[in-house]
Amino acid sequence: MATINNLLKVLSEQLFISYNSSEREKIETSVKTIKKRLKSYFGNEIKEIELFGSYTRGTILPRRFDEGSDIDIMIIFSTGEEEYLPETYRNKLKRFAEYYYSNSEIYKDFPTVVLELNHIKFDLVPAIEKDYIFFSSLYIPNSQNEWIETNPKDLNNKLTEVNKNNNFIVKPLVRLFKFWNVNNGKVYSSFELETNIIEIAESWIFSKNYEDGFFSIIDKLPMWHLPDYKKSKVESLKNNAKWVKYYLERDNLEKAKQWLKKIIPFED
Repeated sequence: MATINNLLKVLSEQLFISYNSSEREKIETSVKTIKKRLKSYFGNEIKEIELFGSYTRGTILPRRFDEGSDIDIMIIFSTGEEEYLPETYRNKLKRFAEYYYSNSEIYKDFPTVVLELNHIKFDLVPAIEKDYIFFSSLYIPNSQNEWIETNPKDLNNKLTEVNKNNNFIVKPLVRLFKFWNVNNGKVYSSFELETNIIEIAESWIFSKNYEDGFFSIIDKLPMWHLPDYKKSKVESLKNNAKWVKYYLERDNLEKAKQWLKKIIPFED
């Protein structure tokens, strides 16, 4: 029987920002500069600066595949005895960005301040840390301008574990489905899509290859909660996948690839 296992592997590798690429080099340089400028601008007002999100998980797409790709930077402020509303800290970050990057596009987008440079977007996320008797918790803004508890490392840890338990195919598959998601108007938020895929992969009893995992995710992607126009996108995905499997079972690789292109556009 024909297989697309290796093809999916190759495509997922093309969707990775390679370590020796100029894109990653530019990102790393910008991150270092932003961190240095944040420390210089705010001094003791900030406790820590942490990267989080899809860039740290290895699931971010190169900018040429997703113009909305962004790097999440969490700025943890020192609150002292007085704790302000999130908007106060977002205003501080916006003034910081305007001070150093006056020629760049800068705007607020809950819960972040977006700094858009030529090669990538940065989401500057204000955060505060609350200390309790036996532990401390991080809080970031929600859309109601209130603080909401978060654990930025939680999704990273879950993805790392499930990826390791399944022959390291889950992160590459996440990138493949994020590419499908981008090409379909973002049916799911990036966070929701990754969470769904992690939950699906956690249910796998046996380690899967790329092809088995690919079809399993498509089969189990939830759509009951989606509006009709988004639900139709997922239904189309599932239908196209059925045709890919149909032709693979009949050992017709060329036809299978034609239907796969309806899911993930690629060049032979």
